[in-house]
Amino acid sequence: MFPVILFVIGITAAIIRIVVSKTKLTSTERTGIFLLYLIVMNIGAAGLYAFMGHAFLANKVAEEIGWPTGSPFQFEIAIANLSYGLLGFLCIFIRGKFWMAVVIGNCIFL
Repeated sequence: MFPVILFVIGITAAIIRIVVSKTKLTSTERTGIFLLYLIVMNIGAAGLYAFMGHAFLANKVAEEIGWPTGSPFQFEIAIANLSYGLLGFLCIFIRGKFWMAVVIGNCIFL
């Protein structure tokens, strides 16, 4: 359910951003805004949220997903999620092919 909530937040935020824009945006610019907000929410925020769960609530998360508790692999997953979370938020500042690299890397990880 959490990915759906982040998706809705991303779409809603993008729509608000486009509506309050003071300039007329082209369709390419509007598409870029939607893509940016979806990357930031569904990769950035989701990655940081998953990091917090795997790092700070490791045993609870392990039980919920059927893993054995106390596994050191849990911390590796936490760090991987942290890296994708930070990369997702860096998309705000870094444009171009960086976005594609973040999306492809996250897709392969997932």
